[in-house]
Amino acid sequence: MKVEKQATVEVQAPVDQVFDFAADHENFHRFVGKKGILPGVVGSETIGEGKYEPGCRRRLTMTDGSEMVEEVVACARPSCFVYRWGSRPKPPFSLLVRGAEARWTFAATQGGTRVCWQYALELTTPLVWPLATLVMVAFGTWMEAALSGLGKAMQEKEKGQPAPMSAVVSPSAARRG
Repeated sequence: MKVEKQATVEVQAPVDQVFDFAADHENFHRFVGKKGILPGVVGSETIGEGKYEPGCRRRLTMTDGSEMVEEVVACARPSCFVYRWGSRPKPPFSLLVRGAEARWTFAATQGGTRVCWQYALELTTPLVWPLATLVMVAFGTWMEAALSGLGKAMQEKEKGQPAPMSAVVSPSAARRG
């Protein structure tokens, strides 16, 4: 059984620039922060060859010290990229969710770029659905917060400003807890 969540934002920048920034795992820590019960990204690295194409894998280090592996499923610059979890999240979330697939789409608008982030999470069992619907509210808030910070993060990086202090943690330091 799957549950889905979606968040959308408009960023005041050309679609190719927004796509390149959002798809680059080295930028995740700049805009995917901790929100409520859900951890943020503090670091990431590619596993194996670093090309962003189907089959590419990346390891994300989260603010709670856990690690997530993601595998790129599709990439069509500058309109879409899709990835799925290659590992399960840290408990207690892993008791509800066994896997997930995310799709980011990018469309040019008069004012810049509309970004839509969709998540389909596969539940461990239909029995967890009532609790999962509550967790999905928090998950949606986490996604919205990340997207709302996307444009600001692009501007800060362009100006050479460092990432927020909450994100300036090396992956190894986060793993140590």
